[in-house]
Amino acid sequence: MEYAIGITCAPNPPQHSHRDEYEIILYTGGEGVMRAADKEYPVSAGTIFIVPPCVIHSSIGPELERIFVRGDFRQTFSFREPVLIKDNDRREGTQLARLLYDNRYGNDEYLRALCSAYVQFLLMHMELADSMGQAVSDVIYRLTHDYSDPDLNPGQLLRQSGYAEDYIRAQFRRITGKTPVEFLTDVRIRHACFLLEFHGGVLSLNQIAEQCGYTDYVYFSKKFKALTGLSPRAYRAALQTGEVV
Repeated sequence: MEYAIGITCAPNPPQHSHRDEYEIILYTGGEGVMRAADKEYPVSAGTIFIVPPCVIHSSIGPELERIFVRGDFRQTFSFREPVLIKDNDRREGTQLARLLYDNRYGNDEYLRALCSAYVQFLLMHMELADSMGQAVSDVIYRLTHDYSDPDLNPGQLLRQSGYAEDYIRAQFRRITGKTPVEFLTDVRIRHACFLLEFHGGVLSLNQIAEQCGYTDYVYFSKKFKALTGLSPRAYRAALQTGEVV
């Protein structure tokens, strides 16, 4: 298991930190405060709090219910200060967190796909104060939702932001920990893994590549192996024999 996932209602747990892991805490009920990095943040149902590694923190409140997900998200998150996010009106963050909790003992590949979707949701909804943050969020949104478009061009998205391309690329990497191209490749290959897991017996490898935005199967296979360590064909065979966990 790559992630620790659970629900807790402990009213005043001791302050603690996690050396190598980010902790994502979504509050589903109650009101109180999150004490982190010598600051106090008001929290209530729908508040999502992301705690970086090594930051001492504790939730304080008699009826605070929360779903937590801990894991090594350092390839996705790069910030070192706590981040506060509000769930949207459709409660999509809460739904994703509950799906993660309900499937915490289920199929590992499906759990990774859910966790990836949760992280993408968080990246798109970070309440960054300045227009640069919003511009980066817009690029993240396009990369996450239009990944199946083979003509999607991260460089063009950067140029359309209104900022100098090199500058917004650097800001994108500061916020996400990846370049836009790396981010898009990660989204595409994670979706390919999902398709291989659940539709690998129906879809051909070429069809899977096309649904992930690749018109060149050889290039798709090269990128897939670079991220997973296996070719798509070998990955599908490993799924069939239970070697991929």
